[in-house]
Amino acid sequence: MTKAILISTNGPYLDAIIDIAGESLCVFNEFSLADHSMPRLGEEFDIEFSNELSDDEDWEAMFSSNPDHRVGLEKIEG
Repeated sequence: MTKAILISTNGPYLDAIIDIAGESLCVFNEFSLADHSMPRLGEEFDIEFSNELSDDEDWEAMFSSNPDHRVGLEKIEG
């Protein structure tokens, strides 16, 4: 598990800003769905990343969009 610090959130299923090792990331908030386990602002918590696929994109488009066969996360913007 990765350790993160919650900087801000707009609520469950909305955007949140977390800090991981000094890097601020904007993520989809599924970690505060249950009130009893929701991290507080400034609190460190365990986080696990997963990917989300669009149901309306076909397999050919998904696999042909990575001709260099790159693996990993790429930072696009803050």
